[in-house]
Amino acid sequence: MTRKHVPYDTLALTPVAQVATASLLMLTRLDFPASSVKDVIALAKAEPGKYILAAPGFAATQQFAGELFKQIAGIDMLDVAFGTTPEAINALLGHHADVLFETIGASLGQVRAGTLRAIAVTGKDRFPTVPDVPAAVESGLVPGFDVTTWYGIFGPPGLPAPVVERLNRTLMDVIADDKVRERILTAGVMVKGSSAGDFGAFMASEFKRWNEVREAAGIAQQ
Repeated sequence: MTRKHVPYDTLALTPVAQVATASLLMLTRLDFPASSVKDVIALAKAEPGKYILAAPGFAATQQFAGELFKQIAGIDMLDVAFGTTPEAINALLGHHADVLFETIGASLGQVRAGTLRAIAVTGKDRFPTVPDVPAAVESGLVPGFDVTTWYGIFGPPGLPAPVVERLNRTLMDVIADDKVRERILTAGVMVKGSSAGDFGAFMASEFKRWNEVREAAGIAQQ
């Protein structure tokens, strides 16, 4: 989506199944004068361009979550892409950034240790491992804001339908196991199965959605 030329066509792969999904956390440092989505939006509207929105790399899901948040909320924040997740988290801890969208698995330790504040999850619903953290849409200020990372299995182009069906059925059996679901949840990810057809349609809609966000943000393909 952010590259003009890649050595393969992602949409040509054969979707087999979606197997999991996860929200991101919207994080701030502890002394940042905002403890809710409403507060962040109010600050950014009062002083456009002043506050720094960190991301763990250019064109990462976390950056696009921030871009979509800004677009829906109608705010201006300064984007800074750091090289890695630890660098982005350290930027918050070191007062070099103000807000960060990050995966639950990568940031939950800091939240539980009390070194970062989680003010929202990015999915449309609350997430089981952080049930006290509201979804951003609960604020009523970012309607339609629903961002999750998702995980799926693909096969090579042209994989025969009977093979796809058998693989899908096997995968659904695996993720239905309670022990598997529990281990996945402890990693900050939630099981979400699908048919091959539904997964293909979802992936195509995600490409379209995020390409529109990219264009609105003025992020050029490289």
